[in-house]
Amino acid sequence: MVSLLRYWQRHPALGYLFTGCYVGASSQAPRPDESARDRHDLEMAWKFLESLPPGDHRDVISETLRHLQTDVTGNSHRSEISLDKFWNVGWPSGTLGLLEFRAIESLPTAEWMSAVALLWSGMAAWLLENPVRGPLRDFTNELHDRYFLPAFLWRDLEEILGDLRGGGLDFDAGVYRSIWDWKFPVVLDFCSGPARLTVRKSHESWPLLCETPVEGGATSRFVDTSMQRLEFRANAEFVRRFEVRVANRPLALRGAIGEEVIGGLRYRRTNLYPSLHPGLPPQLPLAVSLVEGDNARKFVLDAADYRFRAAGTSRSIPAARPCRTGRRGDLTCDLRID
Repeated sequence: MVSLLRYWQRHPALGYLFTGCYVGASSQAPRPDESARDRHDLEMAWKFLESLPPGDHRDVISETLRHLQTDVTGNSHRSEISLDKFWNVGWPSGTLGLLEFRAIESLPTAEWMSAVALLWSGMAAWLLENPVRGPLRDFTNELHDRYFLPAFLWRDLEEILGDLRGGGLDFDAGVYRSIWDWKFPVVLDFCSGPARLTVRKSHESWPLLCETPVEGGATSRFVDTSMQRLEFRANAEFVRRFEVRVANRPLALRGAIGEEVIGGLRYRRTNLYPSLHPGLPPQLPLAVSLVEGDNARKFVLDAADYRFRAAGTSRSIPAARPCRTGRRGDLTCDLRID
């Protein structure tokens, strides 16, 4: 079990690729290192369980892990891997010996659901024969920056499939690529000769807000879904010829996978009540310009659009201030930041 927990912690794709659009610390299935628990607590707990002698330790396993596999409020059901029904003697159905993997949504085809189930079974078999040891991975800011972007999640899944292949379990990557394509749809696909830019929807971590009075005298806690994230992925020829601007602000593509470069963009799509920063207006329609010399090819995304639409070509104008990141080293810029 600890081997499984360690492997899941090292591979964000297992928590982010097959789940719904709501991810992060306040989601329905947060990772243990996204909750209020320190990584050192996780490491101490897992090392203790690894040191147990052979025998029946279901009670101490449950008591050691169920307080750590929770969300930030201590809810043990809202966890990427939940031990609610493993050996929790305080609940009538809590002693079923089950682990629940909650970061999986219902996919639209039986083939895809079967492929995910087969992948989980394959990982369980591989980990049984190839126990994972070693310290937890410290993702720092990369967890909610790089691993919210589709390209890095796919690369992480490729590493997982490579591990399984090395153990004799050769999975067809094609079906998982189809799930990935559906999960992170293309909203702009630009080609000019060998130059190519692809923009996809990405994950975003929506914060849980404070208690708000509602009708009837009760209170409710809303989730602020006002932000959206996009991934910009370009090949070397595109970078050589074009500059990407959003609202005429240059967008840097800093990350690299192979010969391609990648950047992210966060923008505000709504400001419904309640939300963080209610004084900041939505940033739709979102205008993207691909500048080549003195010419700019324009694309626009409106609130009702599923994809960017071409908006013609014009003479380029002097660029405004560049898009900025919220933290040094991030690949994702936040359009709200001046």
